[in-house]
Amino acid sequence: MKSKGFTLVELLVVIAIIGILAASAILIYNTTQQRARDGRRKDNLNQIEKALAFYNSVNSIYPDTISFDQKWQNTEGTTTYMESVPNDPSLKFNPNYTPYQYSVSTDKMHYILSAQFERKDDAILNNDGKDEDFKAGTSYDGIVYEKDINCKDDVGNYCIQR
Repeated sequence: MKSKGFTLVELLVVIAIIGILAASAILIYNTTQQRARDGRRKDNLNQIEKALAFYNSVNSIYPDTISFDQKWQNTEGTTTYMESVPNDPSLKFNPNYTPYQYSVSTDKMHYILSAQFERKDDAILNNDGKDEDFKAGTSYDGIVYEKDINCKDDVGNYCIQR
């Protein structure tokens, strides 16, 4: 006499296969989200870099500070450098995440802009040309920065230095 249903073993095999597929999909989704946020970080720093170049062309120096998530304009309000200075995309979901960092040199002629990537194995970290922990008040090829900025690749920091 033949049974008209599935055996317990068959059901367990199907459930195990569905579980493996779901776990794989979640892992791929999380990796894709991390890559997207890291790409956004790089794009944000490039936008800020262009605004800093504009500021420098108008003022012949770089600013002391940058206020993220705010409009950036001169004190008279006649020149707008950025409508809204972008901040790290992870701060919306995780307030403990390291925000972008900015440090200007003591002569206001150089700066470092930094973001922490989620994916430490991202190839761009090795292509930024910086793998150093910049300490405030220490001379680096004659340039002294006002704040500490960590540009170490092994902790996932991407830096732009001008």
